[in-house]
Amino acid sequence: MPSTTTSLPPLDLTSGFQRNESDNALAAFHRRLALRIGTPKATTATARKIAVIVYNMLKHGRPYHEQGAQNYTAQQRKRRLGHLSK
Repeated sequence: MPSTTTSLPPLDLTSGFQRNESDNALAAFHRRLALRIGTPKATTATARKIAVIVYNMLKHGRPYHEQGAQNYTAQQRKRRLGHLSK
């Protein structure tokens, strides 16, 4: 008897991040992590971050506001300098 359930292929949400085609905060997050922990783990972390964003949008009705890669990079630079001054 054939199965009545069909499985959909997994969404490839981060393929653009891996090719460095995107210029947004999530792509910058992925590139920063990929350098530090490797591409596979960075892809998993970015996919989780996207899932949390979508969850909050659906559950709480919160809109997603893209901060941009430049703002994300500036924020990370400021955070690193703050850690160095401690």
